[in-house]
Amino acid sequence: MSAPVSLARFGSFYVGGRQIRIAGQPTRRIDFTATASLDYDPNGLFHIEQAYVQCFVPSVVRSAPLVLLHGGGMCGSMWEQTPDGRDGWVQAFVREGIPVYVVDNVERGRAGWAPFPGVWPDAPIVRSAEEAWSLFRIGGAAHFAERQAFAGQRFPVADFDAFIMGAVPRWLGNNAVAVDTLCAVLDRVGPCLLLAHSQGGEVAFRAAGRRPNQVLGVVAV
Repeated sequence: MSAPVSLARFGSFYVGGRQIRIAGQPTRRIDFTATASLDYDPNGLFHIEQAYVQCFVPSVVRSAPLVLLHGGGMCGSMWEQTPDGRDGWVQAFVREGIPVYVVDNVERGRAGWAPFPGVWPDAPIVRSAEEAWSLFRIGGAAHFAERQAFAGQRFPVADFDAFIMGAVPRWLGNNAVAVDTLCAVLDRVGPCLLLAHSQGGEVAFRAAGRRPNQVLGVVAV
């Protein structure tokens, strides 16, 4: 059983993004619940392209804060728990006295996304189970159907289905926006370390180049 984690505080916040005004879209009748209908008006003022950030500050702080940034098609939940239910990287770092800030960047997880025509011109993509199997080097593509992993594989293959539940849509044209929003996170957190996975590495290095006084170091996985 894992040792308990002692926190001085934990919470969350939204940061970054921009506001847009939508106009000229038709209203439509929707069933709000099984017993209530209403006329929905999609026009108005909306906030988009923000990040959702969850923070965990240990009772005894021994390090500068650590910002965790997910990879493509994933969100901050990837750092919180392994597919087979063991503690994730968040708990490990907090136990070492490191304040941790877990980011859901633009369009991912609890940051939400913008379902407005023309705002993000490209269509979203979602990673399939087959792609995840070979991309993350769990096993060869030809052996996906029988779930035959590579020899010596340490991934908990029996819980692969739990892993692919975490796949979320991503918009390929949003990297520049993601850099802007991560810069807003860095401005809020202050001088920190950045740990980024896969596609998040490009976003992290570009943000570090724009905020050299806020980034003490980058670890790219």
